[in-house]
Amino acid sequence: THSLPLGSRLTMVTDHEGFLELEAPWRQLEAASTSPRAVFQSFDWLMNWSRVYAAPLGPDPLCILTGFRDGRLVFAWPLMKTRVGPLTVLRWMSDPFSQYGDILLAPGESVRAWMSEATGLLRQLTGIDAIRLRHVRADAAALPYLEQSFRDARSPDQAPWLDLPAFAEE
Repeated sequence: THSLPLGSRLTMVTDHEGFLELEAPWRQLEAASTSPRAVFQSFDWLMNWSRVYAAPLGPDPLCILTGFRDGRLVFAWPLMKTRVGPLTVLRWMSDPFSQYGDILLAPGESVRAWMSEATGLLRQLTGIDAIRLRHVRADAAALPYLEQSFRDARSPDQAPWLDLPAFAEE
């Protein structure tokens, strides 16, 4: 088992207003995160998406798992609930608008411990039928845990990219 250190707690944010309350600690975690390219997990990106899609009566309620240690935000797993036919599926928050998904994790924190606890919490919730996490980068902080604990659907999706240093000028 991957128990969390003393002074740690896991919480869940389920609405836009609750997410807005996390602005200052989210920005601090974002700046210190082990995933420096986590553009699609930035507060600004998610806040603007949430304003439209997670608003009251919006189509995609939030399910953001947040981890605090000694009162400081050290873990964030931004998810949302979506309906796929009769099923409720958790997906990366802002999917399909974001190109990839990941967690935010403070340096020195255990990805396995936080994600294991978060997954355990999700299993206790009713009304969630599946978790589908597409577009995970090879350097994602969440990848080691996902590879170990989730089944790979073998979907060939890849985000397009362009190697800009190969060009001398615009």
